[in-house]
Amino acid sequence: SALKEMINLSKRLGLDKNIFFFGHQQDTLRFYQNSKIFLTCSESEGLPLTMLEAMSVGLPTVISNAGDISDAAIDGYNSYLINDIRNIQSYVEGIERLLLDEENYIRMSTNASKFVREKYSYSEAKIFWEEILLELNKTNS
Repeated sequence: SALKEMINLSKRLGLDKNIFFFGHQQDTLRFYQNSKIFLTCSESEGLPLTMLEAMSVGLPTVISNAGDISDAAIDGYNSYLINDIRNIQSYVEGIERLLLDEENYIRMSTNASKFVREKYSYSEAKIFWEEILLELNKTNS
């Protein structure tokens, strides 16, 4: 299976003390709170809830520029967007820019949390849906 292959690869590379395969988890907040960066290499996405959750607690992202990700992940502001998902060096460079420059990390972390909390908050969603419902009401009248 793919999982067994990843476990064996982490052992061969001597990374098994740093990489953990937890499987499906319900309580994801504790993982976000104990992380420094949110990384994903998806070829296709919508707007992933996992990314928004991670950003809401201040995790800057290094993430493939797929689907609607760029609606929330803004390159150089709260994230590093990777346009060529097969270019591993691009991911490495994004991670290094965050981990080797504390001032940059703090800025990106603050921006990630602020952006998601402002744009995707309950009050913003309420305003958005009220506008849609008002428009529908006008159309149906």
